Amino acid sequence: MIINTRPKNLSKNIIKLSKDLGVDLNNVHLSEIKSLISEEKKIEWEPKLSKLNDYSNLIFTSQSSAALGLEILASHISTCKKNQKFICVGPATKKILSDQGINSYLPQIKSSKGILEMIKTKFYGKSLIFCGENSNRFLQDSLKEMIDEIVCYKPVFKINELANIYEGRDIILISNFLTADFIMKNLNSKILAKKIFVVASERIKNKVLEKFKDNSFDLKVANDSSDNAMLKKALEFI
Repeated sequence: MIINTRPKNLSKNIIKLSKDLGVDLNNVHLSEIKSLISEEKKIEWEPKLSKLNDYSNLIFTSQSSAALGLEILASHISTCKKNQKFICVGPATKKILSDQGINSYLPQIKSSKGILEMIKTKFYGKSLIFCGENSNRFLQDSLKEMIDEIVCYKPVFKINELANIYEGRDIILISNFLTADFIMKNLNSKILAKKIFVVASERIKNKVLEKFKDNSFDLKVANDSSDNAMLKKALEFI
């Protein structure tokens, strides 16, 4: 059994892919996305939004960041379309923008590393990233003063959902470190020992190994963070 842990509102694509592939997918939505947009936050973000022309690139690293980022940019979007390059981490994020008539760019490697390479080789200039509190901060740490951020959402984890993960040699898909951390801190150790974990990046794997040194989790890394790549890696162990 393959277990999808993405929030319900971000699972439409992986559910469709699973049906198309004839894959038996168990959806255990361990978190939900909470918007951080508020009048107070809008005031905090205004210095960045009022100077959008200072940014060459607008970056969206998740579907949630794209949906909420567009909401934040609503009154500025006509200017953005003319002057900025929109960069997305993967096809699902790109679709959210394209549905609003916005052309965007995908890196060859669908990850933060791929975005960094694209910026360094093609899209020079300062960037503004829309992200969540669970951001891995790879781009922020790499680009330093050449990037600003707007943190527009946070994941809220649901401890009761863990009861839907049972003993057995299941394959659990994990798209970010906070989800891995939540599972490994709260799930029964006997259940954890029997699982295969497919994670979205080497960075997540390394952070898990660093934090949980006394455990021997079975961690596999997908080629990238897309639903297609995650499922493809999981199917290697069915």
